[in-house]
Amino acid sequence: MKKYILPVAFILSIFSFQFAHADIIPPGQKYVETCASLKGITALPKLVIYARETGPTMQTPNIYRVNEGDCISFGYKFNSIDLYAVDSGYATSLTALEFDPASDTKAYKSDIQLDVAPMYVDTSSTMEYRHNVYLVAGVDNLKHSLVLLAAGYVSNGDTQETNPILPAGIDDHIQFSGTAFSDVPENSLYYNALVYLKNINVISGYNDGTFKPGNTINRAEFTKIIVGASRTSPDNGLCMETYGKPDGSYENLFSDVLSPKNSETAVWYLDYVCYAKTEHLVDGYPDGSFRPDQNINFVEAAKIIANAFQLQVIPPAASEPWYKGYVDALAAKKTIPTTVTMFDKKITRGEMAEMAFRIKTGNTSLSSRTYADLQ
Repeated sequence: MKKYILPVAFILSIFSFQFAHADIIPPGQKYVETCASLKGITALPKLVIYARETGPTMQTPNIYRVNEGDCISFGYKFNSIDLYAVDSGYATSLTALEFDPASDTKAYKSDIQLDVAPMYVDTSSTMEYRHNVYLVAGVDNLKHSLVLLAAGYVSNGDTQETNPILPAGIDDHIQFSGTAFSDVPENSLYYNALVYLKNINVISGYNDGTFKPGNTINRAEFTKIIVGASRTSPDNGLCMETYGKPDGSYENLFSDVLSPKNSETAVWYLDYVCYAKTEHLVDGYPDGSFRPDQNINFVEAAKIIANAFQLQVIPPAASEPWYKGYVDALAAKKTIPTTVTMFDKKITRGEMAEMAFRIKTGNTSLSSRTYADLQ
């Protein structure tokens, strides 16, 4: 008789499991289908959304692509669903069999959970379904997450949709949409960087709508962009306290950056250069000049970036060049684009944007040079 104890116990355990997980509708109520509906995806053509469903009865997760307006629901009431986003260019190289967003470093996981829990209403209710609506706002590269916002609900009995506002602190997300500049198509090497910097008002391009990513960049332009990317705004009050005179001009700043702030001849970059010197981001040259119109090379750019973003810089040995520590600091963050091949290479506007984008967002998934790679 003992030989039947284990099988019977096993059968009872299965029955108990199934009974515990069965739908038990409360008296006087009925079950209403509940799902999550996404909007905003069509406004983000560079973003592809995936749902990942797991549960107690699933050996492998169910992964599928989600489109605008799809009704996302559980295959089984005790499952859970997470959303992930990837760049559309990367998504074209994926197949459902090889791709699991939970273990892919290029995927951005949603920062909130979808509400698709079972819903019960009185039997007298005319409600037949409820779709909880969520807005896909983009991705936050600082947190490496998909920004998803609750936007109300839709049902046959009552509808309430809202226009949610992005929470404070998520102004650095990438919208992955639209054209950055007329001369920067979506397949451009620097497209994501330029969209990102444009969205957070660090760059604006030229009056004709172009950015000219292949043009070299001078020291004044570079300083303005790096100060804008690393700080909310230049602190002119601190500059005036350090270098200012009662008439509103600056003294002992740089010999070639001397125009008074309040005059019609003030140079556009004065506040940024003054702030950069006050914060020890730039030193200028031994003759006291800054040379704002001189094109900046890579090692000069590396020093300014490392200082602006307060990277850990190891002082070079006596036999090593002054810039080694700065280059190593950028390499450690995978900030050096592969188009940079020499230490004295004149940096282009596109390369500048790419470096600012990588260091500000902490993006380490892109190919990068090291000190040993450069000549």
